[in-house]
Amino acid sequence: MSRRIPRHYRCKISRTKKKEVSQLGFSDDGERLAAFEEWKAIRAKWVEGERPAVAARQLFERVHALWTALQREGGRVELALGDGMLFVPDLLIRHPVLSQRISLEFDAAGPEFQFSTGAEKVDLHRALLRLVPTIEGRMIAGFVQELEAQPVEPLGGDSTSGFLRRLVQDCSRTESFLEEEPPHGVLGSSSVWREPVIFLRPRTAGLSSTLDYIVEDLEKEGASALRD
Repeated sequence: MSRRIPRHYRCKISRTKKKEVSQLGFSDDGERLAAFEEWKAIRAKWVEGERPAVAARQLFERVHALWTALQREGGRVELALGDGMLFVPDLLIRHPVLSQRISLEFDAAGPEFQFSTGAEKVDLHRALLRLVPTIEGRMIAGFVQELEAQPVEPLGGDSTSGFLRRLVQDCSRTESFLEEEPPHGVLGSSSVWREPVIFLRPRTAGLSSTLDYIVEDLEKEGASALRD
């Protein structure tokens, strides 16, 4: 029966008349240790140099998966660029309140993908905001009008942060605005923060916007009737 040798040993076998086996530990040879340290330094440098290429390949694969889903689903779904992440733990809500439809084109000659917003306008997710009891529904229409008069972009800077901050301060009694997502495990209350994302959604944005305007008109008529 052969003798099992631990994996962490480098073994040097010498045959004698008594068929003895001598073992040499990996760290017993100074030259071997020096060579190993040199190899680790070379490998670490190689790994660091490969990180951008690996990240680029992973990003390309994720975008390709999005493009494949768009081709498979036909006209039933669309891509959107979003920002202003609304987080309401009690209602299991985590979704951007600002969104803008974008297109995705694939150039096989590159190969490369190109995202484009074109002339698409930025929408405020009114239906989502109405799901939150602490958000004043009557205030939402005013921010819709502000967004149409002074558009902001999901990838915008101070103007977008200012719009989201005013939205939270004027429409909500409990939500808070943050410039970025808090560390994992810190979130405990409802919040809105900056987090640009690209996501797939059903191609019903036009119908949803129409229904939102109908609801707003009904709310205005109801408020007028109460005042009269």
